[in-house]
Amino acid sequence: MAKRTTSVTVKMSAEDYALLTKAAATIWPGALLSNSSIVLGLAQLGAEAVVKAKKAK
Repeated sequence: MAKRTTSVTVKMSAEDYALLTKAAATIWPGALLSNSSIVLGLAQLGAEAVVKAKKAK
């Protein structure tokens, strides 16, 4: 995996964070996840899905 060199600050509601945490626990059960790994991992999956769907059109 490439080294992360861009810093991003994310502010979200407690409800949004709970939803992301629940999704991450479903995708990666038993994994030790930090706040940043949850956000980055789910963002990457979402971005890949969007790009793949765009190519399929």
